[in-house]
Amino acid sequence: MENLTCSALYNKEQCNAFLIARVVSSTLSIIGSLFLIFVIWLFRKYKRLLYRILLYIAICSLLHCITLIVADGNKSSDSIWCTVRGMSTQFNAWALTMWQVCITVHLYLSTMNIQADKWLERVYNIMCWGVSIIASIIPLMFGKYGPAITWCWISDHQWRVWAFYIEYVALTILMFALYAKVVHTVLTLKPRWRERPTESNKYEVYKKRIRPMMLYPLVILVVSVCPIAYRVHTFFHPDSETSFVLALLHVISVPMWGLLFAVIYGIDPETRQELSMLNIKATIRHRLYGGRIEEITVSEQHTRKTNTNNTSKGTTTEREESSLSNISIEPSTVYPRA
Repeated sequence: MENLTCSALYNKEQCNAFLIARVVSSTLSIIGSLFLIFVIWLFRKYKRLLYRILLYIAICSLLHCITLIVADGNKSSDSIWCTVRGMSTQFNAWALTMWQVCITVHLYLSTMNIQADKWLERVYNIMCWGVSIIASIIPLMFGKYGPAITWCWISDHQWRVWAFYIEYVALTILMFALYAKVVHTVLTLKPRWRERPTESNKYEVYKKRIRPMMLYPLVILVVSVCPIAYRVHTFFHPDSETSFVLALLHVISVPMWGLLFAVIYGIDPETRQELSMLNIKATIRHRLYGGRIEEITVSEQHTRKTNTNNTSKGTTTEREESSLSNISIEPSTVYPRA
């Protein structure tokens, strides 16, 4: 059935719940995406391929969530504006999926110690953007964009399955296989890397290149369960009311990538060290104004306070200040560069 709106399958209260869940979930994801974009720019993390992939995911998630917020799947009229939003939804959904595949592939290659970042990034970009453009043009050619229950997307449920979800399931299986291989390799070799001095460098590579990526594919696989389960049900029962809880979980999970990836990024030990207020302020000043940044130590502040309150010890205090001179440092020494 084409042009199936929310009100055709659910009552008004349930449709309002979908709307609230979609807006709240998308808003939180927008905040997470902006956080990722800002931190990657601030600390120049984009110099590493992993963080450039995260940057692409954050940008796609940001655009995807903006589209979902303005989308209205309750209107049955096939407007040009709904077609534009449907095409944007299809493009960003595919771009997000492809970049999620890329981050899983990159984790696998890093675990296997295969380093080919320069040409790999070209392949990633051609594959992700190329597939997304083609996948968004095909439904447009057949006039399949329109209201899709909770937002504007592909209006025909059969087309939704064949134009996205069949491929989505296949790619999810691929990501699961690669991630299983990574987990097996890490669990097998990690004790050897830590115990043998001759292989300690491999453990350092694991901490720097592999460990920061381990949670991203896991979250992708877990969250993918909701939309896949929802679409499997609607494929076999297209005209019946789907479980409200299952549909609500689907609406919540679809926009959540920006928030989830920001949380994973924030719990990384290296990231937590970088996100201290002193480091953030110093780096912002450096990024905005350039030059060197002066760091005043606690000892110096104490010396200055003593000098102000006790004028009788002025000579001694001046000597202390001269021995504890201001330290001018580059932000690169405040935090480890990527």
